[in-house]
Amino acid sequence: PAGATLEDWSGDGTNALFFAQPQNSTTSTITVLNVHTGQGSRFKIFSSTSYPELSFTRPGGKAILFQAGTTSNGTNLPVQRLSLTGARQLCYPTQFSRAGGFNGTYRENAAGTDLVLSTQNGLEVVSNTGQPIRALALQKEADSCDLLNWWSNESIVVSCSANLLAYPLSGGRPDQLTGVRDAGTFLGAWHLPSGIYAEAAACGTTWLEKLN
Repeated sequence: PAGATLEDWSGDGTNALFFAQPQNSTTSTITVLNVHTGQGSRFKIFSSTSYPELSFTRPGGKAILFQAGTTSNGTNLPVQRLSLTGARQLCYPTQFSRAGGFNGTYRENAAGTDLVLSTQNGLEVVSNTGQPIRALALQKEADSCDLLNWWSNESIVVSCSANLLAYPLSGGRPDQLTGVRDAGTFLGAWHLPSGIYAEAAACGTTWLEKLN
């Protein structure tokens, strides 16, 4: 679609997910396109940001996860699950007893059974039906923790005070992937047969480094 950005692919590679928002507008268009047939669906939706969190559900891409930014007073809107034609199926919770308020970022595991939501006090694991499961990354010594990418289907990579940790969804102790390091922001980490690699950024530059 003209003027749209490609946001995600369905797990089977059949459908592509596009997002478009005119300048100075809060009315956005989401398009689901079957790349084999050229057919698809398109619907309008509110978004306070031109760069929302948006993805197909896992593993089969049968629905869409969408986070539309914030309200006018800066409160983060909930993650919504939408049908492929735009019908709202579920709004995920935004307040948690230990983890605090949702702050705008989510990750869904490959099996589609759980989501991890970033919060004011760390992270919250939530089932795909919207039931809170447990809080993670509630570190007193950490100034803040940023949700990055999946380490495995059962653990998530988090950057806390410029250190990388892999938190198991079970609530067990995290694996520390890095120690004290120079200033910079981690963007993700992955384990490959040749070792553990992380992407980092600082001063307008990004780089890939081997951690072991």
